Amino acid sequence: MVINTVGHLAEAAWHHPDITASYAWVEVRLTNHVAKGVTDKDFELAKKIEDVIENFEPRAKLVGVRALPNLDRNEYEVTVEFYVVNTPTELVDLTIFLEVLR
Repeated sequence: MVINTVGHLAEAAWHHPDITASYAWVEVRLTNHVAKGVTDKDFELAKKIEDVIENFEPRAKLVGVRALPNLDRNEYEVTVEFYVVNTPTELVDLTIFLEVLR
């Protein structure tokens, strides 16, 4: 998601940064090939990229986790409550039953 956002910002600025990505990191290199160095345009785009990264939200916001044992059925009832970022007013309640294996 961050890479796509950087790409959109770069296109809007008519800029073409070098982007390298791995599982846990993204590297963006800004330079102006015509000016053979860094220009004000690079600093402006870097600021926009920093703003996006600083305000980046996870896709879900965890509210709580409950685990209730049900010893008669040899299981635990685990409930995870969270909000999806795109619909912050709609609480999602996910309940999972885990059987205890002996």
